[in-house]
Amino acid sequence: MKTAFRLARYHLALYVRTSRFVMQLIALILFVAVLYSTAPAEAVSDFTLSSMVLFFLMVWVGFGTTGDPVMEQLIFLKSGSAAKQHLGELLFLLIVAAVFGGTAVLYPVAVNFWMHGGLYKLPLTAPEALQALALQIASAYMGGVMGWFFHPRVVGDRKLAALTALCLAVVGLVKPGIAGLWPPFAVAGYLFPPLSDVALRLSGKTAFAFGDTAWCCGAMILYVLALALTRWAVLVRRKY
Repeated sequence: MKTAFRLARYHLALYVRTSRFVMQLIALILFVAVLYSTAPAEAVSDFTLSSMVLFFLMVWVGFGTTGDPVMEQLIFLKSGSAAKQHLGELLFLLIVAAVFGGTAVLYPVAVNFWMHGGLYKLPLTAPEALQALALQIASAYMGGVMGWFFHPRVVGDRKLAALTALCLAVVGLVKPGIAGLWPPFAVAGYLFPPLSDVALRLSGKTAFAFGDTAWCCGAMILYVLALALTRWAVLVRRKY
């Protein structure tokens, strides 16, 4: 486990040194600044929207994690285990998801404090803020793992891999509409990220309920586990 944490720190240091980190963080800050530029706001709907944006932003982050195959082989030799390398990358994505998710929650919380509680129609309690944070992190992590799933050994053509990741993400957001137009699609709906399921679960809610938040986060974490295990199986089959 210590090796996995060291690998996560290595990936984090490498990520911070790139311009992608700056661009992605600026994009996130601009989005939340625009989202919370007017008051009063609906806490549940706004946090749901920001979680969707975080998902797509983290797809970008995760896709960029699968880099130079030569460097990956060197990391593999240094770590001495493909499993540790796999876990280190997952920990790195979780750290970035936590940072981005924290930013998406701390910004409106700070604005709400500065406005003496005037940002939202209803008071935002500490438990609700924590539930919003969990939702942001889970959605961001799911996006990061989806982008990370498309390793060069999983999909060799990088343009095709990027297009496939984007299509899966978009379909995950609109799959109820597709199923309405073509009912047989509902059978394959579980193959796509549960973005629309989360949005439907929280639709119309004026306050966070623990049961809803637990259901949403649980669905997204299960999808993360399915992606991670599938990726691992494919890489092992292709000798990593």
